[in-house]
Amino acid sequence: MKKILKSCHSASKVFGLMLGLQLLVISCKKDEPAPREEGRFIFYTQLDRKEFDAIDIYVNKKFVGKLVSPNAKRPDCNQATLGDMVKVDLPAGEYHWSAKQFLGGKEIDEWYERPEKLPVGECEYIKLTD
Repeated sequence: MKKILKSCHSASKVFGLMLGLQLLVISCKKDEPAPREEGRFIFYTQLDRKEFDAIDIYVNKKFVGKLVSPNAKRPDCNQATLGDMVKVDLPAGEYHWSAKQFLGGKEIDEWYERPEKLPVGECEYIKLTD
């Protein structure tokens, strides 16, 4: 009987030790960082293809992409890019954007810097027109 009790006591110690280790591992897990509250700028144009070879897009004076063809209609937020739109994912906030239009390898026009608010979880469309 003493052997059985001793055996049960040993088993409960092992079980307690395993349970304690499991709790320790679970409690030591790194906290996941909070998801970034982002939005997305979508730049596109419907200018005639004869009016440009490329349009360089800048956000906060940093080059973010290049349009090389017009888009027949306003693109969907999650549409794949084929040179007819530039997607820029950024934390929500206010930004300044500008663009330069090229034809024949020469800059022929530009959109001067202007402010734009980027809301959380939304697509902010910027259509480049004449």
